[in-house]
This record gives sequence, C-alpha cells and structure tokens, in this order.
Amino acid sequence: GRRPYVDGLGLDEVGVETDRGFVTVDGYARTSVDGVYALGDVIPTLGLAHASFQEGFLVADQLAGLDVVPIDYLGVPRVTYSHPEVGSVGYTEQEAEDAGFEVVVEKYPFQALARASMMNARGSVKVVAEKDESAEGGAGRILGIHVVGPRATDLIAEGQLIYNWEALASDVAHYVHAHPTLSEALGEAHLALAGRALHG
Repeated sequence: GRRPYVDGLGLDEVGVETDRGFVTVDGYARTSVDGVYALGDVIPTLGLAHASFQEGFLVADQLAGLDVVPIDYLGVPRVTYSHPEVGSVGYTEQEAEDAGFEVVVEKYPFQALARASMMNARGSVKVVAEKDESAEGGAGRILGIHVVGPRATDLIAEGQLIYNWEALASDVAHYVHAHPTLSEALGEAHLALAGRALHG
C-alpha cells in the first residue's frame, strides 16, 4: 500500500489542513492556504503516476492563468500490472447501482477471439451501461469498462475514450476493430449491448 509522506514539510506551521495524513485539497488541487497546491501521493486520490501527472498539469495550467476543469477520477484508467493484467475505467456495476443508475451489463471472453487463441490467452471484458429503453438494444451511455487478461493495461485506453466521451453502446458498435486482435472483445461487448451481437 501507499501512504502520504508529509512529515517535516511544515504544513502545520503554515496552516495547511490534513486529514489522516493526507493534504486536504479541493477539485483544483488547492489547499486551505491560498497559493499552496498539493498533488500526487500526498492527496487522497488514485495514487497512480499518470493521475499525479495530470494533477501536475491541473496546477501548472492554473498558475499559467489558463481555464481548467477538475479531474474526473472515474475517467482516469486504473491499471494493475499483474498476471493477468487488469484495466478499468468508470463505475463498477455495484458503484453504478449505488449511484442510482439502472444498468445493463455485457461480458465478453477473450477465449472467443482468434487472437486470444493464438496467444493461448484467457480473460474477459465487462461493460457497464446505463439502461435506456429508447436506445438501440436498450443500452445507453457507457458507465464503466473493465478488462482482465493480457494487455488489459493497453486495451483500457479505448475504454477511457468511450467513458469520457459519454459514448452510447450503439456508438461503439459501429467502430471497426482490427482482426485478429484482443480489442475485438471491446467491440463484441458493445455490439451485444446494442442488440447486434456478432458472436455469442
């Protein structure tokens, strides 16, 4: 695990508020002291290098006088370099339901793909969408994408775009995924959500 390392920084002396060791910030990385910002492992966000990098941009852009938008941490890809790899973005099924969404879910196994067969790979893609009876297939906006398997940490980049652009399942169903690739699992899951399942 990770914990903030703030000892000896003099935060108490200047009045920077903390909570359980983490520096307290707002959505713009501003602390309780005007002109003092905090980011990275000392604030209670994702604790991932790429999230911290984006927090650095958020602070630098403010200092440069640019208009900024707070980071939507649900839209930041979460990756685990394990075996198998794990990549996810957006809500989990449970989180979406807890947030008040009525959801539809589609899972697609890598084992159904030619590329996965070549690699002797196992894993799956899970897509969580907002239920929408007026949408093609009854699935509306994509709320979360979760990948477990080889190259999941790379494949989640497409999931990040889908989630952050608030794509509908039917939008993604029209994308062409190269064959044979592992990315076809994302395409197949969205096709199924849009009521146009190709395989399965």
